[in-house]
Amino acid sequence: MFASWESGWGLDAVQALAAVRGPLGDALAQALHFGGGTLFFLVVLPIIYWSLQRELGTRLIFALTFSFALGELVKAQFGAPRPVDIAPTLISPLLEQGGFGFPSNHVLLTVAVWGYLAFYLRRRWVTLAVALLVLAQMWGRVYAGVHFPHDVIGGLMLGGISLWLFVQALEYFPSRWARWPISSRALLTVGSSVLVYLILPPGEESTGLVGLWLGCGLGLIMRDMLAASGVSGSAWQRLARTVLGLTLLIAFFYAAHALFGSIGTEGTTFAMLLRLLRYAMTLVLGLVFLPRLFLQLHLAPSVGSD
Repeated sequence: MFASWESGWGLDAVQALAAVRGPLGDALAQALHFGGGTLFFLVVLPIIYWSLQRELGTRLIFALTFSFALGELVKAQFGAPRPVDIAPTLISPLLEQGGFGFPSNHVLLTVAVWGYLAFYLRRRWVTLAVALLVLAQMWGRVYAGVHFPHDVIGGLMLGGISLWLFVQALEYFPSRWARWPISSRALLTVGSSVLVYLILPPGEESTGLVGLWLGCGLGLIMRDMLAASGVSGSAWQRLARTVLGLTLLIAFFYAAHALFGSIGTEGTTFAMLLRLLRYAMTLVLGLVFLPRLFLQLHLAPSVGSD
């Protein structure tokens, strides 16, 4: 569909930015690469959830998962190449990036997640900062040689669509979710996870994504069943929650990766299911059990005293 753009002006734009690369631009592009990836979001969003605003943190986690699923689905439909696939002798990517090119998930997630933050806070300076971040992310992906211009434009447009759909869903869904019995919530969570798993193409990205979706749903169910912790507290309590929480969360994520990797052959269905389980367990840990630990250690108040 984009063949003329990939071999014409799109490729020219990638080469033009590559020709002016320098240490400062390279460092900025690499920082934007990390800042638009799922690992960054899974570090920052728990901090919001644990110590700033529980409802906002929950919504941002779902915005991440929802927009990521939409991006992966569209990527699979188009199957578009990256610049290095079109011209391997002309393009030297600054970063290693696999998978299909259109749309740019980095741009899409930046628009959807931080765009929702701007929508939620309704502060002009936040909206301006998010707009600048989106533009920087679009530049960085082309500069790094991992996307064509139409990839990042597609990410911008799809991110806007994802944000709009997510905001519309929030008008309907949360109040009804709270009224449903636990069995109905669990059935919806598992059923929607299976549906997403069947719709998305097989692979590590999509499997991890389904794990995130399953972990979000189950985490919210379990959180409603247990005494929850609040997000207020002194500066040292918030700092302690952040340091302890991220240490345990990241340690668990990589320990599970090592353990599951030792018992599942890479690329097999069993290994993919273990990956799904690892992501789901990590989300449940962050949403439910770490806040409970903070409560027990007196690092966070109970919800009633928040």
